[in-house]
Amino acid sequence: MRPLETTLRDYDLDLLRVIAGRWDVELAGSDARQAARDLAAAMLDPERAADTWSRLGEDERGALQMLHASGGRMTTAQFTRVFGGVREWSGEMGPAKRKKEAPYRSPAGPAEALYYRGLVATAFDQDKKGNTVAYTYIPTDLRTAIPFTASAETPEAVAESEEFTAPLAPVPPPAEPLPVDDTAVDDAATLLAYLQLHAIDGPLRGAEQAYLREHLLGSEERARLALLLQLLATMDLVAPDSDGVFRLERNAARAWLEAQRSSQAQELALAWCVSETWNDLRHLPGLAFEGAWQNDPLLARQAVFHFLEMLPPDAWYAIDDFVDFVKEEAPDFQRPTGEWDSWYIRDEATGEYLRGFESWDRVDGALIDFMLVGPMRWLGLVQLDADGDCFRLTDAGLAALELAHWDRSPDPPGATLAIAEDGTATAPRALSRYDRFTLARVSDWVGVLDDGFVYRFSAGSLRRAADAGIAVKHILAFLKRVTSDHVPEPLAAAMQQWAEGGARVTLSRAVILQVSAPEELARLQDEPSVNRYLGRQLGSLAVEVLPGAWPELAGALQALGVLPDVVGLEDDLGVEA
Repeated sequence: MRPLETTLRDYDLDLLRVIAGRWDVELAGSDARQAARDLAAAMLDPERAADTWSRLGEDERGALQMLHASGGRMTTAQFTRVFGGVREWSGEMGPAKRKKEAPYRSPAGPAEALYYRGLVATAFDQDKKGNTVAYTYIPTDLRTAIPFTASAETPEAVAESEEFTAPLAPVPPPAEPLPVDDTAVDDAATLLAYLQLHAIDGPLRGAEQAYLREHLLGSEERARLALLLQLLATMDLVAPDSDGVFRLERNAARAWLEAQRSSQAQELALAWCVSETWNDLRHLPGLAFEGAWQNDPLLARQAVFHFLEMLPPDAWYAIDDFVDFVKEEAPDFQRPTGEWDSWYIRDEATGEYLRGFESWDRVDGALIDFMLVGPMRWLGLVQLDADGDCFRLTDAGLAALELAHWDRSPDPPGATLAIAEDGTATAPRALSRYDRFTLARVSDWVGVLDDGFVYRFSAGSLRRAADAGIAVKHILAFLKRVTSDHVPEPLAAAMQQWAEGGARVTLSRAVILQVSAPEELARLQDEPSVNRYLGRQLGSLAVEVLPGAWPELAGALQALGVLPDVVGLEDDLGVEA
């Protein structure tokens, strides 16, 4: 980056005088160029630089030390995530406002304090991908004058090299790492299809979660399902209506469903990266959160990202080592005020309240662990070993941290739907998410396979489709396209027959009362206490029992001195057979 005098030449005379005052330097005259020259000469004096270093607060010294250890510069986005912004860089503070408010007397954070001491500056440069990026840097010659701690590089080495030294040692790659989880796109499409068919007015309920988990390819953790729903809302694919019921934003949802898988995965990942509404902390397993206190989930997430950005790519790291690294460098990464006693968090197993710094591992450290093995794994940003002890950033993870390009590979061509003679349809993952979404609207959901989804057509599914305005002729045209014209003829004929006159055959679940002689059946039908529970007669020895009435019928029979033999119904009462 640039040397000190060149950096100072960009500043107005008032700002130069502010910096000079903090270095105990008096600037004479009104020539800003000469003032920049004189101030640079004074700041580069080793004794004066050492004195300024000794005056820095712990946070300011830590910020400058981290910038130094990162080769003397970091992207401004990375630096300000952890150390706060500089209002003059964002346009919130101009020369006139600076004179009026004197922000250097009460800086907004470590970054701003360092700026008004002239220790850091910002400039644009090209990154490794050729993009123009804003960088925060220490002027190159000032960097050699400041007496950084002994653990840092020597000034000579710093002046000669911009290479970054890994902050923690990698571990050997695992022999059999877990596959990278790439199922978030598929399960998000499944969730969109569910929302199209069912009204959800808030968090998913237990029965809804249980049903959906039978139709997901990825992890069944409740937090993952909640995350996907929140990300769909963050991406404006779903939104609550005036009654609080989540509805599809049809145009946006269709555009996402029709996109390439790589683009869909990118949108999901970035939605999590920037979400202010998804709170990772509140989803830590085993903890209960009480009271009205608030945390900033985006601040915590971006702080963790900052430390991940410091890790050289293509290496594996122990999760515990990474957690310890963050604890050592920035233990209050999610607590900008350093408050350790106002968050009411309770261990659900023991009832213990986890307050104070002594609970860091069980709250703050657990949050870092959860981000890695939870959202970052679910979204394909990290890969884990089989034991969940080690991780590496994937290509998608590096892209999310702006350290690599996003994958733009197109979907493989030729994926088709396979339909069996019995009406069972198997949709491979490679089938377009929009085509599977359409299929899910007009069929019954059966379950999942290792690499696909199973559906079945029935009179009920056709009726639901008709209620939604989808005609059988449109369903058949759709199936013809997605199967490459391989719709079984019996199925097509049955669908057409249903459209012309409805279902000809009905299948239903029923409880049957069966006797050994016709006269016994007649006697029971004559008893009002029994007959009230009976339905259609099925021949001379059997009669249908009204839905849900068999326990009451069994009691009525016993009252008449008849002990019924109950077969296959015990589970309905929780009785062991």
